[in-house]
Amino acid sequence: MISDIGSVSESRKAFIGQHYRPEVKGGRLGPVVIRSCDSESQRRRETCELPRIRGSVVLGPRSDFVLKLIEMNLEFSDSIRILYYEDLGPGWVVGMSNGMLHIRTLNEILEPSLIYVRGTVVEPGHELFQKMGELYEMINAWSGRVLCRPLHQTFNESKPYQSLVSLRRAAAEIPEASVKIIPTQIVKLSRNVSITEECSALPTGDLIVKSLSGVRSVVASRSVFSTWDTASLRNLPTQFQQRIDGWDLRVHYFMGKTWGIQVSEKSEVDYRYAESRSEMREFKVPEGLSKFCARVAEIEGGELIGFDFLVKDGTYYCLEANPGPGWAWYHENDPCEESFLGAFLSELRDEK
Repeated sequence: MISDIGSVSESRKAFIGQHYRPEVKGGRLGPVVIRSCDSESQRRRETCELPRIRGSVVLGPRSDFVLKLIEMNLEFSDSIRILYYEDLGPGWVVGMSNGMLHIRTLNEILEPSLIYVRGTVVEPGHELFQKMGELYEMINAWSGRVLCRPLHQTFNESKPYQSLVSLRRAAAEIPEASVKIIPTQIVKLSRNVSITEECSALPTGDLIVKSLSGVRSVVASRSVFSTWDTASLRNLPTQFQQRIDGWDLRVHYFMGKTWGIQVSEKSEVDYRYAESRSEMREFKVPEGLSKFCARVAEIEGGELIGFDFLVKDGTYYCLEANPGPGWAWYHENDPCEESFLGAFLSELRDEK
């Protein structure tokens, strides 16, 4: 994700303040690690005196938990390589000719059979800003297999857009899924709004507010956001939704299969940041709901998507579908065949 979101000046601050936009490990690209390589490694890389390896390549920020979990489960015989964005340039470079993509590291030439891309925010001032943009463009242009292709992340960069283009469409086409899309109101005040109008700008009803882009925010209820500065509604569009008092369900869709995790109780509206919550438990995803997830994946062109639902009275209220989900927090480090981690590692290893 090449973005300048989060670098808004104080005079142009968002309604959802910084204290409700938490930092996520790997959410923003860290500092460059490798700044140069020794002359012998550089000579070998330039003169092609490197072994060629074909296999899966995993790309992401160094602090990303998903990458750490994959790395923990790698075996010596695996032809899986993990490359960190912070090493791009001196540590590894990407090239493409005649539609063939290759990656040169200091020790080998990788010919990817699959590339798994973990997204991250790259600030405009970062020294890798241009290189990351070029990397993503090359991956998008490559006709090979990509999990979480950067181009497909655009659906979740605007949640209202995603709701209209894929979520509502899939819910209408799969009625047996019992999926509903939560009503949404987008508020953006004009510059010449009076103070009186500004004070009455917040929508009425039992609502929550959350980010409408791919930048994470803590979901806040009316009792919280009613005290925030309404003047900032002039600066950026802000998304409000009807509050649903149900239990939380996270579903990961991958390669035609679904894995569900439920949280039945929580002390705050956002279970991820609640002071207390019930244990996360496995949930068997109903067939209709699995079909809904598969249809959204088909519309958006993704093979790995994380869905968030609130469940009440047998209805699944879909909050969003993340086309580049951070799944490590939800799944135990148990790479058995039936687990999500096991299925994911099997795909990286091309075990068919």
